[in-house]
Amino acid sequence: MSTKKLKGVLVKLLLVLIGCGLGILTLEFALRIFRPSQGTTFSSVDDIRHTLLNNPQDSKDAPSDPVVRSANLRSIIDPNPDNHIIYELKPNLDLIFQDVAVQTNSCGLRGPEIEQPKPINRYRIAILGDSFTFGWGVKQEDTFVARLQVELNQRSKGNIEFEVLNFGVPGYSTFQETYAFLEKGLELQPDFVLVFFIQNDFGLPFFVRDVTKETGFLAATELGRLTAKAIDPRWEEHSAEIAGLDPNRSLSLLSDKLRDQGIPLAITFNTRKDWVNDRKRLWVLRERREIKLFDMYTDFERFIQFRKIDKKTLVLSNDPHPSPLRHHIWGAQLASFFLDQAMNLNTVHQK
Repeated sequence: MSTKKLKGVLVKLLLVLIGCGLGILTLEFALRIFRPSQGTTFSSVDDIRHTLLNNPQDSKDAPSDPVVRSANLRSIIDPNPDNHIIYELKPNLDLIFQDVAVQTNSCGLRGPEIEQPKPINRYRIAILGDSFTFGWGVKQEDTFVARLQVELNQRSKGNIEFEVLNFGVPGYSTFQETYAFLEKGLELQPDFVLVFFIQNDFGLPFFVRDVTKETGFLAATELGRLTAKAIDPRWEEHSAEIAGLDPNRSLSLLSDKLRDQGIPLAITFNTRKDWVNDRKRLWVLRERREIKLFDMYTDFERFIQFRKIDKKTLVLSNDPHPSPLRHHIWGAQLASFFLDQAMNLNTVHQK
């Protein structure tokens, strides 16, 4: 073997060793991070289902007495037999979760009961997303979904009756949002669908937060995942693509199904500085011009600077999830977008 080739082999070996070392360090870091945040990592879809179906604490973790501090996340979700959905919110919940009241309707959506068939002249909007859309740690009336409905009806002054449905489920990725909506959302006759996109939607959704545990744990398979991620930071995204679960394919499927029904689809992004990078990674937005894009970040930043809002008040005091204030701002921003869609484009369906 030539000296040049030998050096190449040694360099590759060194990179592998460094990667392993980084993986171990990452594991240690993850253990420190996940424990304080009370996380539970599942190694597979079947592991999630097994845990959900065989958790003897479920009955006592779902208190109906409002004096109980908070229910377990496992208490508000049920396993779903579809591997593209995995789990879903339980219907007809009425409990305390993350220190706030959480109610779900008979469809398993956070919010009031949905009238079917949809009344004539009612413009119904479906919002798909994860815990940000669900409203983690905020009251139902403070979620941007609820605020959007209030804003729309106030601004329309009775010309159109708006209704906004909350399809948000904690921990969901875009493929789960898509398949869960296709399973039960179309029958609710939405006039418009919006996907609220979060950066971690590019990854696999096997991390589920458990708010009742004192400490968290990592499955043994997590070491391999963290090591691979240390060597290739986009490992989860690649894995999702190989499995056909990446957001681009999911959004393409959703777009096809909605187009067949004549229902417009739009996407907006979490208001963070580098949201443009997420948009660039969604090649579906370049290929599918029918998917509308609503940029909230620009006006959001202008608003908080003009009002001199402390950014610390835009997240929960003990959690990085959006605060009620952030939800209220988003609701107002989205109201302007949907008024344009409903009135200027005259897309109200008379059903």
